[in-house]
Amino acid sequence: MGRCVKKPKSIPDSNHVLRYCKPRTVKEGKIAESAFEFRPGEEFLSVNWMEYFGADITADAQVEKVRKDMSKSLKLSANGRFAKLHVGGVKKCVENAEVKHLPSRQNPSHAGIYAHGADRLTAILGLAHLVAPGGVFPGKI
Repeated sequence: MGRCVKKPKSIPDSNHVLRYCKPRTVKEGKIAESAFEFRPGEEFLSVNWMEYFGADITADAQVEKVRKDMSKSLKLSANGRFAKLHVGGVKKCVENAEVKHLPSRQNPSHAGIYAHGADRLTAILGLAHLVAPGGVFPGKI
């Protein structure tokens, strides 16, 4: 997946990102903490910027656009879920966190949560608790 050469842009605190959570990280409709684990050597946690598609459309329409883009490079599952996180909440929860837009040709809304110097276990626990009721969407319809 080729990254654009643009300098990553910070996403405003008032916006939201979606994290795709594989079926094994969804327990009884709730997102497990393991959905937010950083892989070894991973610099950031992959997410998608909802408002990239415009703040004037519904959250469901934004999620559908993310689904469409992500399905080009990742197999989405009906048992997987998208977890919605508030960018400002992420920054309050994870010390020194940054949320940046990292578009690619196939996935223009792609973004990353950077946890600079933060204890990654604390980040994982905190992010899992930021997913609000009503902030979980089906991975595939």
